Amino acid sequence: MKTHLAGQTRVGTFKDVLHLPELSEMLISTTKMSDMGVNTIFTSQHADLVEAHPRNLLACAIRDHNLYRLRVTIHKPEGAHIARNHPTSKATLELWHHRLSHISEDTIQKMVKTEAAVGMTVVGDGSRDCSACQKGKQTRNIILHSTEERATEVLGRVFSDLCGPMETPTIEGYQYFVTFTDDYS
Repeated sequence: MKTHLAGQTRVGTFKDVLHLPELSEMLISTTKMSDMGVNTIFTSQHADLVEAHPRNLLACAIRDHNLYRLRVTIHKPEGAHIARNHPTSKATLELWHHRLSHISEDTIQKMVKTEAAVGMTVVGDGSRDCSACQKGKQTRNIILHSTEERATEVLGRVFSDLCGPMETPTIEGYQYFVTFTDDYS
């Protein structure tokens, strides 16, 4: 891969990566780059890729909505180095779920079955209990307009409602009011 910065071109190679030929965008792992000695410094407008020792600026990725886009040219050698076996990445379905930003386990199974990701192997069954996914899907309970059960004593169940802000404040200057209704009385 070649990066372009201030009129200079640098050539680099990523090793031990998963190849996803059907993916429309190339994703780069900041963790893998850190392991290779390239640090990433994020700002609100761009991300700088800096060589750890010495601290040379290698490339600058410009922010585009929620992604940082790095302009690169894929360098393809004249000859291909063909290996008989490519390394596979084996992990549990739960770990793949976390690695792939909490996509559904069914989608992960389809990726493996259709070989959308070369070298991806799932070991064991899924857990279906991801606390992050459960929290992300939580909603509040529906507020019922009528109940079948009635309170059996005063203040056994009290309903409240808050209204406001009102366009015209009261004489005292208030713009909100609250009501309390006892279910028993």
